[in-house]
Amino acid sequence: LNVIPKEGGNSLTGDMYFSGMSSAWQADNITDDLRSKGLRTPEGTEWMYDLNPGVGGPIARDRLWFYVSGRLNKAKLAPAGGAFFDPDPVTGDLVPGDRQGFNDTATDNISFRVTWQASQNNTIATYRDQWWRYQSHFGGRALQDWATVPRIYNRGEQYIWPTKWTNTASNRVLIEGAFQYYGFDHTIFFPQPGVLQDRPPLGLSPDQQTSPWYASASRRDLVLGTTTHGSGDNCCTRYQMPSYVVSGSVSYVTGSHTFKVGGQMFWGFQDVSWEENNASLQQRYRNGVADSVNVGALPSLNGADVDRDLGFYAQDRWTIDRLTVNAGVRFEQHKSGIRSTSAAAGRFVPARSQGALDVFDFSDVLPRLSLVYDLFGDARTALKVSAGKYVLTMSANEILSNYSPLTNRGEARNWFDCDLTPGTSACSGLNPYGVNGDDIAQDNEIGPSNIANFGYRPVRRADPDNLNRESSWQYTVSIDQQVAPGVSVTAAWYHQREGNLWASRDTFFGPGDFTPFQIANPGGGEMISVYNLNPGTLTGDVVTFSSETDRRVYNGFEFSAQARLPNGATLMGGWFTDRKVSTLCDTNDPNLLRFCDQSGELHQDLGEVPALPYRHEFKAALAYPLPWDLQFGLSFLSYPGGSTGNDGNAPWLDVNYPVPAGAFLPVGGRTRSVTVLLIPPGGKYLKRWNQLDLSFKRNFRVGGVEILPSLDFYNLNNSSVVLREVESFGGALGRPLSTLPGRFMRLGALVRF
Repeated sequence: LNVIPKEGGNSLTGDMYFSGMSSAWQADNITDDLRSKGLRTPEGTEWMYDLNPGVGGPIARDRLWFYVSGRLNKAKLAPAGGAFFDPDPVTGDLVPGDRQGFNDTATDNISFRVTWQASQNNTIATYRDQWWRYQSHFGGRALQDWATVPRIYNRGEQYIWPTKWTNTASNRVLIEGAFQYYGFDHTIFFPQPGVLQDRPPLGLSPDQQTSPWYASASRRDLVLGTTTHGSGDNCCTRYQMPSYVVSGSVSYVTGSHTFKVGGQMFWGFQDVSWEENNASLQQRYRNGVADSVNVGALPSLNGADVDRDLGFYAQDRWTIDRLTVNAGVRFEQHKSGIRSTSAAAGRFVPARSQGALDVFDFSDVLPRLSLVYDLFGDARTALKVSAGKYVLTMSANEILSNYSPLTNRGEARNWFDCDLTPGTSACSGLNPYGVNGDDIAQDNEIGPSNIANFGYRPVRRADPDNLNRESSWQYTVSIDQQVAPGVSVTAAWYHQREGNLWASRDTFFGPGDFTPFQIANPGGGEMISVYNLNPGTLTGDVVTFSSETDRRVYNGFEFSAQARLPNGATLMGGWFTDRKVSTLCDTNDPNLLRFCDQSGELHQDLGEVPALPYRHEFKAALAYPLPWDLQFGLSFLSYPGGSTGNDGNAPWLDVNYPVPAGAFLPVGGRTRSVTVLLIPPGGKYLKRWNQLDLSFKRNFRVGGVEILPSLDFYNLNNSSVVLREVESFGGALGRPLSTLPGRFMRLGALVRF
């Protein structure tokens, strides 16, 4: 995105926009069907306001200008189903109540820009954009106890500060240079007040592990989908992520020819620290019966460092008769690694440290080409074709931190609230510490780890001989046609093929390291193959280039139209459909092979995948002038039902089944948690999302002040379509977690002077 911010000028000018609403202006869209599925309260807004002032003008006339703007954007939101839990009158267990939970949010911002015309040909501009974010109940949703589970997203500052120099060397040559700093350093996640208990000393015996810190562990029911007693995530998270960018370019422009060369360099680092939550674990149940714990490798610290992310490019635009050619090439070089860090001891991990490591060193040449051709020479029909190679963007983020020897990644271990025979997950039948059945996971009740050196990541390394940066080729073919004065249509095809995908293989896994067995699909249907890792098997990943197996192929088709109608009206509409098919079978963990090939070719014996359908969306918008200078706007959106899915962006619903410990038949029982998918990709979708919005505006002028009040109606059809639901097999499967907010009205006004 190229953003051109306001700069100010020789006259003092400004504007202020304000909008807001209250719960009295919103309809209740909870239906009997939603209530029958367990959703008691709708997605709503108690109140909201958004204030955006901006003013600019001269500091020194014709030489130095300023522009300052800000934003106060605050709301009190009511997530669908968000509620406080109350004790069940019979069992005493915490269950969802009728008290609505709210999330107080703020996204505030202030920015300033100073522009200096240093000489006739030289301009220097500096700009700082700083923002603060806050949520009182971050991530809160249905089936979570509102009083304890959602965390606080702390109001910490973040900002960018770019400075740019522009030199007009001649009427054909433009020189640009820039530097930008990004600052982010604060602790952003905290538990709710009163949730985190004082941590006792390390090394207590099981009979001493009954203090509030141990007894207040987060509790999650895998079948009911409920979470109580705090978040299962770590207690507090601190991010420190400074980064720097320098860039420069030279452009040579003529009437039919534009040539540009330039480059950018990015560098920076990321340090992320995590502290222990209560008991440093989450207790997990099946219909209230103890099943397992997810123990945390906490406290932990992860550091990643980008030494350089360098890019040089040359591009040329040339118009030859009816053909315009845009050709370019980009060279990129990336070098990054792991920072030297250390972490204190926790309940399940000793004090740990690591030295600096080099991880990635990539160089890539990326060609780009696009053609635009006036088919008939009358400027009414344009054919456009483009092709380009792109690589995975890499920064000091999770991709890089996965190679750190230290990890905060937890592990599921068996827990049945009974004393276990040492070194096993079998109840001993004894109660030596007198704590059996107290609903607290003491050390003697937690099964052994299946990860050697827990708290250290299993050895993961990038294959030095067979690893390139993940890349994709993207192609577009489109045609634009003017069918009548003011009326045009566009048809387009988009294709993307992702190659050089990375495959993670465990260097220690062999055919004899897993014991297969069959479980019945609890949702009905076929028997499912599940593989239990043999006790004592070591683990260690190597990430390599999947040259033959793994790929992602995307196709999208679009048709749209725009029309300028009489009397100043505008009509726009379009249809879009797309599909992405992934094959991710390059692994030697057999539990990951079920449904790994969405093309229907590989490993279909472990779960057949039907052909994925194309999904269709429609949009239309009308702007129409009414009498008395009123402006009328209408928009309609129709999206196919979606879900986060198993790969983070899939449009279908999953049904996940954490295989219970009792289903594992091999000697030694369950060695690690295994979750299987019960239905194939594309087997289940949410309902289509249709939304109608309406707006009215009118312009007033009072002296030198322009006022534009507005009245907006959203979700005029009061749809309550489900946007997210429980995807874990059990009693809560299919329970709605969020819906489209009910119809609401918002008032606003823009004032310019």
